[in-house]
Amino acid sequence: MGTALTAIFNFLSNPPGSLVYHLVTGCALFLTGLLAFLHLRPITNRQKAKHVLIGCAILLLIQFVLIWIFTWDLETFFNIPFFNNNIEHLASALTIIWLTWTFLNGIKSKIYTGITLFLSLVLIIGAGIIIIIINLPLEATVNARAIDIIWQTGSLLLLAMGATLLIFKRRHHWALGLAILIVLGIGHFTQILISDPPLSHLGAIRFAQTLCLPWVLVLTQRFVGERKRPSPGESDAASEVKSSPALVDTKPKLMDLLLKINLQGSKQEKHKTIVKALSLSLVADICYLVYIPEDHNTVQMIIGYDLIREEYLPPATLTRTDLHHILQAWQQNQTLILTQNDPITRDATVLSQLIKCAHIGNLLAYPLSSETETLMGGVFFLTPYTGKYWQEKAIILLSEIKDTLAKVLFTPDPQELLSAKLAQAQIEIEGLRKEKESYDQALTEKNSLLQAKVEELQQFKAKYQIEKFDSVKTIERLSNKLKNQASQDTLLRNISDKLEQLTNEIRQLRIERDELKTLLSRTTARIRNIEDQTGQTGPIRLTMGNQIISLDSIAANIKLKFASQLQKKEITLEINNPDGRQMIKTDPERLQSISLNLLQNALKASKRKGIIQFSQKLTFETGMLIIQVTDFGEGLTPAEQNAFFSAAYETIPGIGSVQSLREAIRDIRVLNGKIWLRSKKEDFTTFRVQLPVRIID
Repeated sequence: MGTALTAIFNFLSNPPGSLVYHLVTGCALFLTGLLAFLHLRPITNRQKAKHVLIGCAILLLIQFVLIWIFTWDLETFFNIPFFNNNIEHLASALTIIWLTWTFLNGIKSKIYTGITLFLSLVLIIGAGIIIIIINLPLEATVNARAIDIIWQTGSLLLLAMGATLLIFKRRHHWALGLAILIVLGIGHFTQILISDPPLSHLGAIRFAQTLCLPWVLVLTQRFVGERKRPSPGESDAASEVKSSPALVDTKPKLMDLLLKINLQGSKQEKHKTIVKALSLSLVADICYLVYIPEDHNTVQMIIGYDLIREEYLPPATLTRTDLHHILQAWQQNQTLILTQNDPITRDATVLSQLIKCAHIGNLLAYPLSSETETLMGGVFFLTPYTGKYWQEKAIILLSEIKDTLAKVLFTPDPQELLSAKLAQAQIEIEGLRKEKESYDQALTEKNSLLQAKVEELQQFKAKYQIEKFDSVKTIERLSNKLKNQASQDTLLRNISDKLEQLTNEIRQLRIERDELKTLLSRTTARIRNIEDQTGQTGPIRLTMGNQIISLDSIAANIKLKFASQLQKKEITLEINNPDGRQMIKTDPERLQSISLNLLQNALKASKRKGIIQFSQKLTFETGMLIIQVTDFGEGLTPAEQNAFFSAAYETIPGIGSVQSLREAIRDIRVLNGKIWLRSKKEDFTTFRVQLPVRIID
């Protein structure tokens, strides 16, 4: 029996037996790949056919490489020992890897494909290294039998790994794949046992491949039973049956119920439910929901659903020109049906690029509108896989549900309205919160002010209590004094006589005082007249017209009187009045005359668009009012400053108005005040005045 098997192995390893091996395996792989290619486009699940086609093509390529190497006898041509043996070991190992990959159909992960490619590359590099080692000068020491066992052991490990994957994954026809791998494992194990004499070719492995590779044809059962795409002449009902099994009822009532579902999820989830319901109800390959904004310049593809691949398509935004024919028909409230026999339009090109297919098949574009909007959007139904033709039945179905569909798609549901109201309420709450914070801040400020007023009131109350206590003591002292005086009758009579005498004297003094006042007024008027005529200042005089005024009133009068002059010359007046609320007692007319004359001089001395600084403050320790006026005009040299206070000057550069300064100095002397001058040429001029005043508490 062993001799007969060895003969068969030798027959398959040498011509003409090797031709039988290549014909059987090659024809089986070629027929399997051909059937996969023929059923690649018409079937619904084209991924299975594509996977089988790629696997058979790689296995067939391995067989062609073996035929080419043994036909041209490259081992003799290149004079490389054991070249054919190593190449056939490599081909056997690659056959195991890609045969396992072919049977692992339907796995979406790319990890298995990457592992298969990596192992193939490792085997090819390893075979090249072995061939290089054999041809080194140490080739006499290389054991060909050991290399053969290494190849066989590696192949058995690959078979074990492949069988384990098939058992755990259990893809379609996994039992057949497991049986094929077991037969190949027996062949490799038998090849290890054949050691005397060693074969130049792998007869046992070829015998195992000849037995099991034709069974790969069974893989065509995955897709041979699928129906072809219906022809244009077939009926719409037959097309629906052949393209996809009827999984749902296509009655309008079913769609109406699906569209009326009160979804509690997001708007996107609602759109997913609607597009899937429409796709299932009309058995459409691809369904897209379309929204047309009010400006009608863009077309928003809300979401799509691929019924064949069972996946959702992402949204997109197109321009009006991209779907010109469809929008033109929709604006006329017409349904557009575009078959694949019609001329290719830009609409079809854009949609094919959107769904990433070679063509869109047959298109049904149905418009949606409402009572207020003539065109709100619509629905696209595409058949790029089945080529299904749209009949009147589909249009009638859509016409019966269009009102509900438009309402569900484009009308905000109560949840969305509540969300919008909630967002508006949040905005109003935020505004009220900010308003509350501002009110709280204002209330805090008012409380601080109220606390300050309360403290001030307490101070006034304490001061009143002290003054009241002093008054009571004074009254008591006077009462005691009156009691003592009442006891002395004689003294009182004398006092009465003296009082009457003093009264007469006071009456006489009052008459004399009135006469002196009249004389003093006349003298004062005369002196002022003389001073105005001569321009000379007279001796220091005391004013008789003292009144109580505030520093704020002086500053306000200055602003009012100089407003027009400052505006004409575009000069800025800066007023520093820290003690503005303080009340003082002085002659208001002369005090205001001093300030106005000093400012009049500064205004004339200042340049256009300049600055004038006016300051007035009180020194409570000495009871003095300090007035300071600074202009940034031409300025004075030290010599000009000395000449200013002499009586011989008429005009001095840097002085705006000599007459105004004369009047100011006259009033200063009347009020027993003092005046200083500080200036720097081409920089500034400052007049500082010190006046004694009575500060009112």
